[in-house]
Amino acid sequence: MKVTLNIADSVVQRLRDEAAKSGITMSRPVEAGLMHVLPEPASSESPATDLPPLPTWNGGEELVDVSNRDPLYIVMEEE
Repeated sequence: MKVTLNIADSVVQRLRDEAAKSGITMSRPVEAGLMHVLPEPASSESPATDLPPLPTWNGGEELVDVSNRDPLYIVMEEE
């Protein structure tokens, strides 16, 4: 992804010189530096025990069979 950044000329010149000396693009050290200072993203593989339990409640008994539309629409219109 291309990004536009405002960086001091002296810093860009040092970056350019270092990249040329190392034979790499200017993007590589910039990305490496950003990865160094940014926190790691949260892992989606974290165990479920880290999560609080979901809330539960008694919603009462069903008013209609949701697969039968006509009574469902009647109950929805009552409220």
